[in-house]
Amino acid sequence: TALKKLKPLAERGHVGSQHLLGVMYINGIGVIQNDEQGKKWTLKAAEQEHDISQYFFDWVDRRGKGVDQDDAEAVKWFRKAAEQGYDRAQCNLGLMYKNGKGVDQDDAEAVKWFRKAAEQGYDRAQCNLGLMYRNGKGVDRNDVEVVKWFRKAAEQGYDRAQFSLGWIYRRGEGVDQDDVEAAEWFRKAAEQRYVRAQYNLGWMYSNDKGVDQDDVEAAEWFRKAAEQGYADAQYKLGEIYENGKGAQRNYETAVKWYRKASRQGHTDAEYKLIEIEIELEEMQKVDEPDKGIIGYSTDRSR
Repeated sequence: TALKKLKPLAERGHVGSQHLLGVMYINGIGVIQNDEQGKKWTLKAAEQEHDISQYFFDWVDRRGKGVDQDDAEAVKWFRKAAEQGYDRAQCNLGLMYKNGKGVDQDDAEAVKWFRKAAEQGYDRAQCNLGLMYRNGKGVDRNDVEVVKWFRKAAEQGYDRAQFSLGWIYRRGEGVDQDDVEAAEWFRKAAEQRYVRAQYNLGWMYSNDKGVDQDDVEAAEWFRKAAEQGYADAQYKLGEIYENGKGAQRNYETAVKWYRKASRQGHTDAEYKLIEIEIELEEMQKVDEPDKGIIGYSTDRSR
């Protein structure tokens, strides 16, 4: 087997074999999955300055596989790989500085490492650098740079950057406002199941923005986001079933989605549940058919 051939090489100090053996143990490829053995062999490779193994060892570390999570130790291994030019390690080191994990929080240092990885074409670092420019963190706010870096990442297919670029076109920040372009980028991200893009694409269909108004299509995108637990989409889906706009009216289903959103603290959904409860109570007062609530209507045609 591959294991029988690989292990003697690893034991003789062959760094590539040590790394591959560690990966095999961690993922259970051709061997019984074993986090401790995975940690042992990736660490051996990392100690020989194997840049990918340095990154991979820390990736394992930070997910609690085989070793206790230690942010300072994570930074050490990220830095070793980052200084050898490994783009993913550079990006993760930037994140550690941005979030103050294992190092003192330092936006300028975060930007430095994001830029190194971004200039190598790493899409997540490009998106992160765009966000730093957008928020004026570690650099002066610059809409042109925001668009530049979001676009680079979006064109590589990174869903978060695609959504962010769509949002920029929707708001006209650093570009001419363009709902058609916004909808196209929202769709690219939505088709990758990026939940905020799914919700926003539903909103575009619902409001005739950048696409032809289509309540059924709007309902489908709201449903996709709602099923992923996005509270605003759950609320919108409740409205759709309550009003019968985009789907057949169904109060029971409407209540189901309002309740899901309400459990996440969505105040409009909480209000809707109270409103429906009051309406049902009024409908049950068959012995007082002419009595209503002053200032309150149960007419659902409004």
